[in-house]
Amino acid sequence: MIRTQELAGVGESPDPAGAFAAAGRRERFVWLQPERNFRLVGLGVTIERRTQAGASIADCLDSPEGIFEVLQPSRGPDGGPEGALVLYGGFGFYTGSINSRTGASPRMGCDWADFPASCLVLPEILGIDRGEGLRWFLTIPGEASRSAAQDAEARALDLLRGGAELARGRVGIPAEYTRSEAREDAYRQVVAAALREIDDGRFTKVVPARRATVRLAEGGARPAVVREMLLRLADRFRSATTFAVGRGGGTLLGATPELLLRIGGRNLETAALAGSRPLAGDARDNEVLSELLCDPKELFEHAAVAGHLYERLASAGVRFEEAPGSPSVRRLPGIAHLSTTLRGRADFPPGEIWRLAARLHPTPAIGGLPTGEALRFLSTREDFDRGWFAAPLGWSDLKGNGEVALALRCGLLREGSREMGIFAGAGVVEGSTPSGELAETEAKLGAILSVLDLAEPPV
Repeated sequence: MIRTQELAGVGESPDPAGAFAAAGRRERFVWLQPERNFRLVGLGVTIERRTQAGASIADCLDSPEGIFEVLQPSRGPDGGPEGALVLYGGFGFYTGSINSRTGASPRMGCDWADFPASCLVLPEILGIDRGEGLRWFLTIPGEASRSAAQDAEARALDLLRGGAELARGRVGIPAEYTRSEAREDAYRQVVAAALREIDDGRFTKVVPARRATVRLAEGGARPAVVREMLLRLADRFRSATTFAVGRGGGTLLGATPELLLRIGGRNLETAALAGSRPLAGDARDNEVLSELLCDPKELFEHAAVAGHLYERLASAGVRFEEAPGSPSVRRLPGIAHLSTTLRGRADFPPGEIWRLAARLHPTPAIGGLPTGEALRFLSTREDFDRGWFAAPLGWSDLKGNGEVALALRCGLLREGSREMGIFAGAGVVEGSTPSGELAETEAKLGAILSVLDLAEPPV
């Protein structure tokens, strides 16, 4: 049994970004959706299930001690306030069934040392705001003694007071971004190699990514800087999901436009987002958008992603309102994408959202087609470890509701380091060019770069 109580006496409540930043090395997660009036933050651990390389997130669900089975008794009237039991989780790009299906090697190098292959976490402290104000909850094991419960409450209130201190002011984020000609040339060579393999018929699409580096000013990623970065991302990309997941000394944060799954009751929503054009923010943008809607290369990329989502979910029993049709354009700061939203219905038991996420991953938007050949290419050609970049992460509750997005437009911070790795990929198909794909990745790196106080703006 799990005991959950609403925290009283919080006093000056921190914003979720401040609470996340104040959590130090505790496991931590934040999910901000300004346009949906939704904010969620989870801090610390009451229950966690994790897997090692070669295992799947399904192992967090299907074992005798699967996390949802353990929590089922807490759904009753003694389980605490309605909606207070929310889990968060995610998994690495090369994880579990991906390895067995494709032969691609798991890439979780030293940058990702604190991140398991997959995990689901019931946080000790939950802050949630569904548009009616932020409420804080404390969750502890049912067998905890009275004194242990009091100690947990005191620690929670201390942490939230620290978050409130951070929330009293804003800071700058001075940083330097220097483009590396050698790394950019290496990326162009990967794209060229991909085009040769497409010509040879080994795959029709592959999505190579690159890692660039930003150097933060003295003091690095201190808590006030982490909070500021999250606030700026949420403010600039209001229609996206600003997220962060932190484990030990590592923090992955970003603003992703790419929803993989949203489940509410018996309703499911997913979105294909593929086919892109950089935007300059000037009068020519309207012409660029018109070109995007007519470009055979971009339409091919998009149709592959929409078809993948539709077919994989339909085979899992989801009944859709209609098959994918013609895409629309989704415009974001600095970039536009072709977009198709799909809506369906089914019964979704607790945890099903994670099984479906594993079934969909990797979509052609982040891996390629056919999946096995594309991933084998990426796992041998890319010169960095993807870790949790471009992989699913999100949250779910005990009623089967939840959201999972892809960790895109993001950066990885390491405790004690001034360097932040930032990531972006681009889809390579017949007709792609190395210079064009490099330009697309640069536009996507701009999501993180745009919220930094750069010494020199990128060119």
